[in-house]
Amino acid sequence: MRALIDDAWAPGARFDGYALGGLVGEGAMGRVFRATQLETGRAVAIKTLRAEDLEDSGRIARFLREGRAATRIRSPHVVEILEVGRREGAPYLVMELLEGETLEARLREGGPMEVEAACEVLLAVCEGVEAAHRVGVIHRDLKPANVFLTRGVDGALAPKVVDFGISRLMDDQGDVLRTESHALLGTPRYLSPEQTRGSRHASPRSDVYALGAMLYECVTGRPAFPQTNLVALITRIARGELDPPRTLRPTVPEALEAVILRAMAVAPEDRPPTAAALAEALRPFAPPSRALVVTASPPRHPWRVAAAVVVGVMVVLAAVALAAR
Repeated sequence: MRALIDDAWAPGARFDGYALGGLVGEGAMGRVFRATQLETGRAVAIKTLRAEDLEDSGRIARFLREGRAATRIRSPHVVEILEVGRREGAPYLVMELLEGETLEARLREGGPMEVEAACEVLLAVCEGVEAAHRVGVIHRDLKPANVFLTRGVDGALAPKVVDFGISRLMDDQGDVLRTESHALLGTPRYLSPEQTRGSRHASPRSDVYALGAMLYECVTGRPAFPQTNLVALITRIARGELDPPRTLRPTVPEALEAVILRAMAVAPEDRPPTAAALAEALRPFAPPSRALVVTASPPRHPWRVAAAVVVGVMVVLAAVALAAR
């Protein structure tokens, strides 16, 4: 079986209108190949599971969830999923081919970022995350490795959020859909305190927490929780025991430190309510020409709001009519 799968994904293989190229990268959630769309000649990336993971129904479900989740999101700051398919029993995602490096690689090689540069990146990421929340998708695993730093056609920086493999959907009222999982999902270092109690506690404000944790690392050059012992790490996250950014880098503005610490508050209700609200707080620290406007998610059911307005107007008119009698 494994040999059959490996042959199906050998460079040069053609299927479903694509010609497969070489392996771009491999990780816990699968392998990524360069490919060409035969009809248009467009270079794309194709992501599939590793052969050894095809017997794991949980991994397959998470992989397909990534495709379904990402296709719902429309944002220049979220990787575009073009197609979902199967090849010799192996599910695959066709996505835009990204050129550049991850935020993780940038921090590892370049150290802490200047405040304006860090906020420029986080503003774009906030826009992508807000777009996901707008259609009811919680990422749950935001981290520097899942932010890709690429450039637009105009050469401007265009960070993109990738890997929605453990994302979660909200229902029409904005409530997180029920799940049976009490397991820890996500990279421990960027988990919110509520996620340390199990993945079912994740909410949009959990993503806001991770955004704050990424900004902390961008401006200080190290994670907010550098502990390598898992028990110690989870304990410190749950208690909110972190060094304020200015103790590591005194040049960080006090006002920006306050924004970061609020985003990383232990209690979800103490954080900015949305990624858009966090972006609004970061805008004064970003380059003026790149201070993106991130709009808050609109109501999930605009017709309900309209109906409420109409009812309210009718009540007022009725009251006026009665008063005139």
